[in-house]
Amino acid sequence: MRKIYVYMAAMLCGLAMATGCTKENVGGLSDCALEIFAEGSGTKTTVSGTSVKWVEGDEVWINGASGTVTQSGEHWYAAGTFITSSDFNSFYPATIATDTGASNLTTTTATVVFPPRYASSFDGSGNQVLTLPMAARSAADSKGVLFKHLSAGINVVVTNSTGSELKVDSVSVTSASVNLCGPASVGLSTGAVPTVSATGDGTKTVTVCFSTPVAIAADGSKTVQVPVIPNSTGLGDLTVKVYSHITLPSSSIQYLTYSKTKGSAPALGRNEVASLAASITTSGSDITSSILGAFSVSSTKKVYFSQGNLQATWNGTSWSWAFAANQWDYIGNATGNTSISGNGTISGTGTVDLFGWVGNSSSWTGAAQYGISNSTATNNTDGYGNVATEALKSDWGNTISDGYSWRTLSGGDGDDSEWKYLFKTRTTGGTVFGTSQARYAHATITDVGTGVNGIILFPDGVDIASSEVTTAGTVNGISNYATKCTTAQWMALAAKGCVFLPAAGRRNGTTVSNHGSKGYYCSSSPNTSSAYQAYGVYFYSGYLNLAKEYYRYYGYSVRLVREVE
Repeated sequence: MRKIYVYMAAMLCGLAMATGCTKENVGGLSDCALEIFAEGSGTKTTVSGTSVKWVEGDEVWINGASGTVTQSGEHWYAAGTFITSSDFNSFYPATIATDTGASNLTTTTATVVFPPRYASSFDGSGNQVLTLPMAARSAADSKGVLFKHLSAGINVVVTNSTGSELKVDSVSVTSASVNLCGPASVGLSTGAVPTVSATGDGTKTVTVCFSTPVAIAADGSKTVQVPVIPNSTGLGDLTVKVYSHITLPSSSIQYLTYSKTKGSAPALGRNEVASLAASITTSGSDITSSILGAFSVSSTKKVYFSQGNLQATWNGTSWSWAFAANQWDYIGNATGNTSISGNGTISGTGTVDLFGWVGNSSSWTGAAQYGISNSTATNNTDGYGNVATEALKSDWGNTISDGYSWRTLSGGDGDDSEWKYLFKTRTTGGTVFGTSQARYAHATITDVGTGVNGIILFPDGVDIASSEVTTAGTVNGISNYATKCTTAQWMALAAKGCVFLPAAGRRNGTTVSNHGSKGYYCSSSPNTSSAYQAYGVYFYSGYLNLAKEYYRYYGYSVRLVREVE
């Protein structure tokens, strides 16, 4: 078989490219150069866009080999040696090519997996940037590859009717009847439009997430495109959800979920789009969280904490998620934590707030994937600790907090540990009880029940006098929960941005221990030296361990953060 060194040049052509387009001068490149073209009616950035934006480091797949895209002068190319002596298939991004069909050099069909979640952003020109699947089939020894889009799209037009600047965190589209993502059969023939049909198992929801929330000015709008598998028979009833938030003058963040169902969505072919309107108003608020103070968790990053520990409530048929109403609230050994039956249900109804360390193992499903399980195993028989398949990140925020950009602080004893930086390293600039660079104190809120023990975290830059509490204890060191304050005094501290982590205990199966005396908090970091352990924060009256190693099936408290924008 003859092997050809392949060069790839991005061509910015219009709709006429499929039928004819003036090629760039490829002088200086090999006579065997394999140029890359893309249909003007669909590009890697949007289904309906008109330009190709190759980026250094992009990977394309050609007959079983991947090439990394780099730039040479005015041309883009993929450095690599590819077999092109027979008709050959090409895919972008390289990860969408599977061994089914695509590995056969002469096949005209392939299986492509459309993901259920897309990471997205908007460029400096205000255009949405998405890495969407493209494919090409070229004749033997072809001098060019004409990449063609495989996706259809739902354009969600988000209108901001809140009267304040709106930040969009994510957008999802769900079909009541057809799979919008997952494996799809792609028919390829040289020079022809690919045919796409859904096959096998998939999911009915596609979500586009923004790591940096998309800002929409008051009375403004923005179109967010959600890619889906084309379906020529119709997409059925579609439900669109927009997850967003606004910052209110009362120093709180209001989280807004817009949800609307459109009946009988039209059939969509490859490169076709349908539009759905979404008008966001404050009446759609489903979570409101006080803005607590800003806390440095690295030399370059600050976060806000949620207003309370994470909670999951079972109503007999389904789960709902919320933050505790007060920072000192915890469930302890009450119904919920102590009545979990099987992986992910509760006998009767109840609320859980102690979660096992979670990942993305394919061997367990349902609420168990959020760490709601009555397992007491010390191995990975139920999926916990399966380092071969898990994502090595327990991120309840992006998994179950309704699409908002909440996450878990990283842990362990390394320099990159955010929990460690928060407690030990950060320079706050504030003075508390006469101690400068104040970061934390063991404390008790005295008039809640018989008193709630925990740790107060002081935000960057806060000053607090000893007279503002009943008893001023040790700052930046362990003590017998010596700082004492009433709820009224605590609310004043909270108004200054302080965070309280209650000593909520831990859960082993359905047995809760040490609630009220010891606190255990999850991090996002596994203990990579042990397949069954993760890192957390552990404290009691005379102790603080910021790199606690523990079995992942134990239930720990979860306190989410979101980064300061």
